[in-house]
Amino acid sequence: MKVPYWPASLAAYVAKHDVAVQPMSVFAGKRIRVLSGAVDKLVPWTASREFVEALDVGSHGVKEVTVYEGIGHQVTPDMVRDAAKFIGEWVESVSAKL
Repeated sequence: MKVPYWPASLAAYVAKHDVAVQPMSVFAGKRIRVLSGAVDKLVPWTASREFVEALDVGSHGVKEVTVYEGIGHQVTPDMVRDAAKFIGEWVESVSAKL
């Protein structure tokens, strides 16, 4: 089996810029909304769960996660409603600061 070549320069770039390998603190202060179908076969929740749960948004960030039972790889009216609510709450919070 041939092993692909991974140059040191690429490894250094990935270590510096790829959020998947950086400390989770890069998400500090961010607003993260995750909507996932529990039976999604294309992007299974089991493949994302550990990463999402480890995201640290800190005390000034917001992380909301909803896994919709019985839903596959699709966007449902409930997901649209939940996303719109999340965005609306952010707009209200920003408006209040103006």
